[in-house]
Amino acid sequence: MVDGDEPADARPTPPARHGRGRLAAAPAPQGDDHAPLLPAPGPDSLCCAIYTSGSTGTPKGVAVPHRAVVDLCQWHHERFGFTADDRSAAVCSQGFDAAVLEIWPALAAGASVVVADETVRKDPAALARWYRDRRITFSILPTALGEAVLALPDDLQPPLRHLLLGGDVLRTRPRPGTPYETVNVYGPTETTVLCTAQTVEPAHAPGARNTPIPIGRPVDNVTLRVLDAQGREVPAGEVGELYVGGPGVATGYLGRPDLTAERFVRDPLGGTETMYRTGDLVAGRLGGPGVPGPRRRPGEDTGLPRRARGGHARPQRPPGRRRSGRPAPPRPAGARPGSPRTSYP
Repeated sequence: MVDGDEPADARPTPPARHGRGRLAAAPAPQGDDHAPLLPAPGPDSLCCAIYTSGSTGTPKGVAVPHRAVVDLCQWHHERFGFTADDRSAAVCSQGFDAAVLEIWPALAAGASVVVADETVRKDPAALARWYRDRRITFSILPTALGEAVLALPDDLQPPLRHLLLGGDVLRTRPRPGTPYETVNVYGPTETTVLCTAQTVEPAHAPGARNTPIPIGRPVDNVTLRVLDAQGREVPAGEVGELYVGGPGVATGYLGRPDLTAERFVRDPLGGTETMYRTGDLVAGRLGGPGVPGPRRRPGEDTGLPRRARGGHARPQRPPGRRRSGRPAPPRPAGARPGSPRTSYP
């Protein structure tokens, strides 16, 4: 991991790799009669806990297992062609689940993680310069901050390869000629950062003008279902609750078996996997939610739903609340709806 104040060339040289890398547990200590007996680690062992409050204001710890983080890393490496030569930015707050995507896929690939300081992460122009100076290739940002970066003049745009935006409804498209891929991602913390992704076309692309930006299609190994109140799949185009399944689904909430049983349920359509009830109301079409994602490698009910466009889904959440469950930062006085906000997590 690289400090943000170090020059871009000051990165450790990764060790030589022979074949495909694997993560292995350290051997248990030998000859220590007083060593505690711990259960053998496995795919469902706890990797990390991320606290989120949703709309209730009561924090709950989402138990993220190792299998979920491994699945996220494998998807990330294949989707973005990530290698040891890449440099991932650590900009998000460590309390924001996106930090998992900033750190672990990069470390698992032998790449560098470069940490931004507080002054950089609060100023879009300073952040863009920092991206350039540190030769950052990959970053994920809260939607509001990402929209502010997208709005920068052409000569200030950073030479990234990929910029992911998530946490709120995305309303800003990149301008033609933007040097990086802009990706809109969606996923509650309970699905380990994200479960859908969509490349965002420039504002002047055919069919893009005045078209809502979809949350995209399911990423590898994700199953999406849109179900009614009785757990039945709704017809294409009708509104229902979004359920998410796959190895990225958390094991539940720490110390909350009642809430775990309510939100983490067996597939209502008869499958064997556990699915997470997001509480998001969406309308899906053929090719969107309700259709299982590709099997390659890798909650709050709200008001009126926004219908899907082009076979994708767009969830409806209460105004002023991001998917991380924390209130969104305020916009400047007199700002138009949809304009970038001025403070970030």
